[in-house]
Amino acid sequence: ELKDVFASRKQTIRIERGKEVPAVYIDESRMRMVLENLIDNASKYTDHRGRILISLSQTKTRVIISVKDTGVGIAKQDLKCIFKKFSRMPNRLSDEAGGSGLGLYWAKKIVTLHKGSIQVISKIDVGTEFRVKIPKGTNHA
Repeated sequence: ELKDVFASRKQTIRIERGKEVPAVYIDESRMRMVLENLIDNASKYTDHRGRILISLSQTKTRVIISVKDTGVGIAKQDLKCIFKKFSRMPNRLSDEAGGSGLGLYWAKKIVTLHKGSIQVISKIDVGTEFRVKIPKGTNHA
């Protein structure tokens, strides 16, 4: 669904996953919201011609979905605030990107309801990686 957005920004997107797709029990529509938000943010906060990598991996107990970009990055002091309601971090692409500051707040809530976690690693002018970890093979309902 974001293919046209990547094309207009001349961004390269790569998807990596193993041969085996592990079983997870999730609310598909809610988890889709999480992934769309992370991927859309990666695109919005990455310059034209930047790169975005989406990867799926697993451990014995968890599935790990990573969205990594070559974007503007998030300042260290702002990392503690990014999952708060209405948080928007100032950077050179903020005005163009727009948004309400609710996307990451809801992403964290949804991942937490799935008994998972979401982690962010970022460096200014290098990029950002979000890692979503969801337990494998158990029904959370």
